[in-house]
Amino acid sequence: MMRPFIDSKADQDKKLFIGGLSPKTDENSLKNYYGQWGEIIDVVVMKDPRSQKSRGFGFVTYKDSSSVDAAQNNRPHTIDGKEVDTKRAMPREETSPEVHAAVKKIFVGALKKDVTNEDLSDYFSQFGTVTDAQIVIAKDTNTSRGFAFVTFDDTDAVDKVILARPHTIKDSKADVRKALSREEMNKMRSKPAPVRTDYNGGGWHDNANGGFQPQSWIRATINLTHTNSLMLITEQAMVMVVTMQVALQVVGLMLPMDSAIISNKPMVVVR
Repeated sequence: MMRPFIDSKADQDKKLFIGGLSPKTDENSLKNYYGQWGEIIDVVVMKDPRSQKSRGFGFVTYKDSSSVDAAQNNRPHTIDGKEVDTKRAMPREETSPEVHAAVKKIFVGALKKDVTNEDLSDYFSQFGTVTDAQIVIAKDTNTSRGFAFVTFDDTDAVDKVILARPHTIKDSKADVRKALSREEMNKMRSKPAPVRTDYNGGGWHDNANGGFQPQSWIRATINLTHTNSLMLITEQAMVMVVTMQVALQVVGLMLPMDSAIISNKPMVVVR
């Protein structure tokens, strides 16, 4: 079908990624199935450029974002006798492979000291059901360390949060990212390069192996001049990894980071 030009930013919340498709599922199948939740303006099943066989995933773009909500609220979906995996499509600008992971927990940093658990729960409840919101407290002062973890009952809520960035909580811009457990991260690293869930009507960002190349997710060293820093975090307090020669000044977790590890329950924080 003819593919209209789509503004990737303005229309991002109208796009749905569908993975795990049956080899016999084509664009008409997707259009007929997902059309029950609203008007579709674009649909595509990704194919191998040489064989023209389906690569097992595709994208649907609705006229209205409410149709994506309706489709996601009616999961699971079965097409041509096969249950498929649906997610909100992420922007092409999202280069981190972990951002496409299905998780229920987010990291919230750069918080003001007066932000409470209730403030976080109230704010993020607009995206879905919040099951837990915990600000990390410093043991020595019993005050907020400026960051927290929020857990939802559904992975779709986390994707909605990521798509809605940036977030402002109590008149201050917060740093919001997905948080992966060590098990989830190891699972990603042990699998082939993941399929990106980004697509624009004018084309799909891809490479020859069917996705993007694996990246080095966890940095082995701390580089204070680099934008990616490795931090160790406990659920009760944040502990910076430093050497005897380096002193770090931390104010509300203003230092950028890609990776973090939680004691007992390791977590990896990703953009």
